[in-house]
Amino acid sequence: MYGYKVENGEIRIDEHEASVIVGIFNAYISGMSMTNAAKNAGQLFCHSTVKRILQNACYVGGQFTPCNYKQKHIFKSKCRIDKAFF
Repeated sequence: MYGYKVENGEIRIDEHEASVIVGIFNAYISGMSMTNAAKNAGQLFCHSTVKRILQNACYVGGQFTPCNYKQKHIFKSKCRIDKAFF
């Protein structure tokens, strides 16, 4: 999964990739389109890839993964996605 790596059998945050994820969330929450949010974070991800990132609960953290982003930002991006698609 983008933003994570396995070291010695444990899931760890990949700091470089995590910074890309944070950049995508911040850009999207600030009003950029999904594709432009990825470009702003230095990646050429297509719309559907960015949407999967924004909706992926693994970036909030849970039983198996460390937190890669704040839950309030996940909620804001989900609300923005819901408004755009429904």
